[in-house]
Amino acid sequence: MPCFGVLDGKHWSCKHPPHSGSLNANYKGLFSFNSFFVCDSESRIIYVQISELGIHSDAQLFKNGPLPLLLEDAQKTAGYLNLPNSQTWVPAFLLADNGFAPTKTVMQPYRKPQLASENLLFNEQLSRKKSGAHYCGVLYPQHHSGIDGIEPPAEDPYLTPECLRSALKHYLLYQ
Repeated sequence: MPCFGVLDGKHWSCKHPPHSGSLNANYKGLFSFNSFFVCDSESRIIYVQISELGIHSDAQLFKNGPLPLLLEDAQKTAGYLNLPNSQTWVPAFLLADNGFAPTKTVMQPYRKPQLASENLLFNEQLSRKKSGAHYCGVLYPQHHSGIDGIEPPAEDPYLTPECLRSALKHYLLYQ
């Protein structure tokens, strides 16, 4: 399967930044900033994009950033690959959930309850790729206490984009 990696977004809770109005209010009604990660098949982070604003959805952050053009260039270099045991040729792509629009460079699993056998096989192969890439869980536990042992300052228990960048640098150096 010619999958470059797995793409997923994450909203990080934060205090309401002064003078930001509703720019950090996300769809859940919380204040946050947004990011997304691309992880390879060995759960290594290979790309990160961080937005200072929580109002951006995962798809908006992706669409307005440099990654779509980088993927198109990478696809031109990688070319098309033949799916195993098939006559189907596909370009290399990123695997994403339904928070991202499907494009020539971003694919999603089929969602119908009743799938044809070739679609089931495709979903199984995609699931194998995705299972190794739960990087938000690896990077950030499901509570707001920090990233891999890196705690935000005690006087401000919420992450800031700067704190996340610092933690990512530490994480990437030691992974």
